[in-house]
Amino acid sequence: MIKLHTSESIFYIKHLENILNLNGIDCLIKNEYLSGGLGEIPFIECLPELWLIDESKLEYSKKIILENNMINKVNSEWLCEICNENNDPQFLICWSCETTKEYEE
Repeated sequence: MIKLHTSESIFYIKHLENILNLNGIDCLIKNEYLSGGLGEIPFIECLPELWLIDESKLEYSKKIILENNMINKVNSEWLCEICNENNDPQFLICWSCETTKEYEE
């Protein structure tokens, strides 16, 4: 077994676990319920960790996580190049200066 990812968010770790399981990769979560010990145990020891069972699938797992993060980046706020205002991802035109969003390829 090898540690694949650590996060402050159990929701994000569960999300990654689900994505990996859907791709046929077995993994487990350590410290899933340890948040109740915060204050008595150092916080760094309480963070949820995603562990990969089969180390031979490490590179494939990292690729899946990277692709997931890129999808989330595409669906995040974007900064207008003209007026530097933040815009929600569903908008293709800046709310402030009405400039059209530029896509990176």
